[in-house]
Amino acid sequence: MKNTLQTVYILIITLILLNCYCSKNTPPDAPEITAGPNVGSVGISYTFPSSAIDPDGDSVSIRFSWGDSSISDWSDFIVSGSYIELTHLYTSDGTFYITAQAKDDRDTSFWSDSHQIIIDTNSDFPSHVVQTIQGMTDPLGIAIDPDGDIAYVANFGNNTISVIRTSDNAIIWTIQGGDGPYAITALPVGNYVYVTNYNNNDVSVISTGSFMIVDTMPVGIGPIGAAALINGAYVYVTNYNSDNVSVIRTSDNTVVDTIPVGNYPLGVAALPMGDYVYVANSASNNVSVICTLDNTVVATIPVETGPYGVAPLPTGDYVYVACSGSNEVLVIRTLDNMVVDTIYVGLEPVSIAVLPNGNYLYVTNWDSDNISVIRTLDNAIVATIPVGDGPYYMAALLNGNCMYVTSYLSNTVLVIGY
Repeated sequence: MKNTLQTVYILIITLILLNCYCSKNTPPDAPEITAGPNVGSVGISYTFPSSAIDPDGDSVSIRFSWGDSSISDWSDFIVSGSYIELTHLYTSDGTFYITAQAKDDRDTSFWSDSHQIIIDTNSDFPSHVVQTIQGMTDPLGIAIDPDGDIAYVANFGNNTISVIRTSDNAIIWTIQGGDGPYAITALPVGNYVYVTNYNNNDVSVISTGSFMIVDTMPVGIGPIGAAALINGAYVYVTNYNSDNVSVIRTSDNTVVDTIPVGNYPLGVAALPMGDYVYVANSASNNVSVICTLDNTVVATIPVETGPYGVAPLPTGDYVYVACSGSNEVLVIRTLDNMVVDTIYVGLEPVSIAVLPNGNYLYVTNWDSDNISVIRTLDNAIVATIPVGDGPYYMAALLNGNCMYVTSYLSNTVLVIGY
């Protein structure tokens, strides 16, 4: 009797399992390729995001057909409707049509609609890492003097400033700085460099002639960002922990004004004419616009989550803001301070730098370990450049031939060239 009952139980369990296994499964919908560059160059890696929805709520895996007779491996399984990113490097020029396919644990979707990318042999912007400079310790801020001869790098980890000769990218001097050097800005006349010291609550002034600190002035609590006006008369410093901006008069290195802004200000940039300064307030998710004539906030612009880096075009008609919490770059029209475009970049964008000709804009994506290159003509991403761990601040040579990038987690400075 006992054996008979065991047999019945086994049959029942088997039938239940078979019923579960044989129950109808709906395959995932065809994925969507939601973004990615439409033009590019041979030998550069490009990243494309995709997502797929499974009607049954099953986890999905996604693969790409790159249009050049190659197909990627299946990705790890992800939650239905969430995003993955896959990267591909093209070895020949041409027009390629990228498609994506999804699967759950039993069925496979149809291929997606195609995303076109045109690959050319050459690019007209610095597009790949040509040199890695060792010897930094947790590097953050970087600035290049107006002559383009020297780059200054703030080493947050050991309180020094590395002096790099750009002709051969050799470290020729090390300056003992303040406690927690963070950001650097160079005066347009080239005589002095200003460094914010986050832990000291002050700013150091370095003479570019002697590579020595010649002055130090207290500012607010937790100074991070710094930007000099085009005439070199004033430097604006964001104080992260006191929610204000210190204004330093460079003729005598005196703080002449303190301007309340939003919560936890980070990035700061002055328009080319020097009439307005834009400040990214990371916790209040807005940008303060300061009129430099009287140092008053004349506008507050709502943006997306976690604004950090700020950079204007050389024409001054647009300002770009990296929002690290939403993985976006927003475009602000300075005529009316309206957000007029949104560009989706990599994960946790931090800083922004513009080539001197204004044609291309670079964005460091901290959590993606890469840089998005945006063509400012149409705000399209034209390249994604893999770099070291934790890319942070950037500075371009005035001739536009190189972009220097600090890599915080790999203790290096990367030189991006042609």
